[in-house]
Amino acid sequence: MIAIPDTVTANTAVARRTQLIKATIDVIWADGLSRLTLAKVATRAGLSMSIVNFYFKTKEYLLLATLQSVAGEFEQAVERAFSASAHPAQILESVVDVMLGPQFCTPARTHPG
Repeated sequence: MIAIPDTVTANTAVARRTQLIKATIDVIWADGLSRLTLAKVATRAGLSMSIVNFYFKTKEYLLLATLQSVAGEFEQAVERAFSASAHPAQILESVVDVMLGPQFCTPARTHPG
């Protein structure tokens, strides 16, 4: 049997979790939060339910991971905006640009569902 390096396994896990989180955002955008199911996420991601359940045991865990991912991205972007200048007006402009920029202001992230 061929041994798979831990880094390959870890990279695959990160890629799968990212794929499932993106699919979750897409399903919420298309169907709304109340109609989100793990089966819909699996279909959107092109994966089996077994794989979804391997990474996220429940819909709640998947939603929590999705929220943490989006919040983390937002936090990093805002920190970059704050570090771009020392002048308060420029900082405010940078933060607004981040909030309304293409990274965060997309239909899937802003549509109420």
